[in-house]
Order: sequence, then structure tokens, then C-alpha cells
Amino acid sequence: MGIESFLNRVFLDRAKARVLYYNKILYIRFFLLFEICLTGWQCIIYMHKKFALLKLKQIFLLMIVSFFLMHIHFIIFIVARKAL
Repeated sequence: MGIESFLNRVFLDRAKARVLYYNKILYIRFFLLFEICLTGWQCIIYMHKKFALLKLKQIFLLMIVSFFLMHIHFIIFIVARKAL
């Protein structure tokens, strides 16, 4: 166990910690975007008179579309992360 192996272990631990930190940021960003998307649709539906007249099925359709858009966004992030 020389100095080289110690330095390699330290640098590998730092690299792993950096990857875990960026993964946490990635997941936090996804959930924040997801919450913004859902609350945005709720605000549009409840605040605007035009959307207040929508039927219940149309409201659920809007929510489902926004949900799937956020999932597509998350999958793109995962693919981009694995490519790095």
C-alpha cells in the first residue's frame, strides 16, 4: 500500500462522490420540474375562465399528457447521464 494506491483510492472516492452528488441534483431537478408541471396545469385550470369550462375528461387528459412529457424528459436525462 504505497502512496500511489492511496492517491488512487482518494481520487476514486472523490469521483464517486461527485457522481452521486450530480445524480442527486438530477433527481431533484426532475421532481421539481414534475411538481412545477402539475401545479402549473392546476393553476391554469382553476384560474382561467376558459379552462374552468373544460370537462373533467379533458382536465385529466391534460394532466396525463404533462405527466408523460415529464417521464420522457426524465428518460432523456438518464440516457444522457449513461452516455457520459
